[in-house]
Amino acid sequence: MLSKNFTFYSDAPEWGGQEILAAKIASAVASKYPVTFFYYNNNFESALDANVNAVKLPFCTKLPFPIFRDHSLKRQKMLTELFQEKAAANTNLVICPGNIERSTTAIFCGKKLGYKIISYIPMVYTQKETGAPLGRIRDFFAKSIYRNIHEWIVISETQRKLLNRFVDPKVPVHILPNPIDMPNEQVPLPKVFSEASNKTLRIATIGRLYFKQKGQDLIPQIAKKLSNAKFDFEFSIVGDGPDKKKLEALIQKNNLQGRLQIHSSIPHKDLLNRLKEKNWDMLFMPSRFEGDPIIMYEAIQNNIPVLVASAKYTDDYNMPSWMKFKENDIEDACNKIQDFSKSFNVSEFQDLKEKLFNHRSTDCFQKKIFEIFSVISECSK
Repeated sequence: MLSKNFTFYSDAPEWGGQEILAAKIASAVASKYPVTFFYYNNNFESALDANVNAVKLPFCTKLPFPIFRDHSLKRQKMLTELFQEKAAANTNLVICPGNIERSTTAIFCGKKLGYKIISYIPMVYTQKETGAPLGRIRDFFAKSIYRNIHEWIVISETQRKLLNRFVDPKVPVHILPNPIDMPNEQVPLPKVFSEASNKTLRIATIGRLYFKQKGQDLIPQIAKKLSNAKFDFEFSIVGDGPDKKKLEALIQKNNLQGRLQIHSSIPHKDLLNRLKEKNWDMLFMPSRFEGDPIIMYEAIQNNIPVLVASAKYTDDYNMPSWMKFKENDIEDACNKIQDFSKSFNVSEFQDLKEKLFNHRSTDCFQKKIFEIFSVISECSK
């Protein structure tokens, strides 16, 4: 049976790029179709358009190892009743997990209720590939999840190729690149890079606090080394996640409270305002793997340069060498940070911006959303 309405679902406890984009997609879809969004993180309340029927979930995914822990009969019964009460019958269920292990409760309930299930997923790396504990066993159980998804939405051709390792070639896979708008103004040279001054370099790392992926465990070591070198800097780490307490302990152990500050996740609009107001001089990204990180684009969009670990996902960006450091290399990261003011090149920064933002405006993003969801609504499962 064809359905012209959509039910989005996110049980993520944290707020990051995946959740921000899920809210944008649901809000766009709501301008053409009836949309209900089941969410856990409260930031969705301000991020979703008024046309979206927002429903707060009474639970979030259980971390770590959600593939083992999210299967309780009590939780399934609770969500089934919630779907029956708040979602339209025969809806298209769009789950928005950060990886294949999440939102499994919604998959089981959606399958039971006969929903068509679509997964909007940013990354299709296996747990073994990301170095996660019990990776091989978790990947074995994840095989059953792939079989229950009727259509997929991924963010790049690279992710489509990764996904094709696990799904039938006949299963539709849509590509929806992340939106990025090219600013109209010329790139001004940030004051911190305009001269060899003694200005404090304000560094930010923004995202979920999860060491295995995001690499924030490197930051206290980097900060300690910079402090010992008498380099003038301030480090702000913005986000929440399972490794927050570990990070706090590392900061305290190394007596870095005056140099390193952790700030909880903030609403997306407030974050964009801080980027526009140049609250930071550099975005530092020590991630070991990513999909297509929206925060990187948002920083560059607001003329804030980035320094990223040279992980596999960065290969497509063709960044200049001064914007990359060797993955997991503390020494190289420190050297690149200390030399950043001298290495900053306006022309190379502008060239990179133009390449990244080509054909990926918000208008293009919305047009692609309408194309994909029109196809989904016209096809039975």
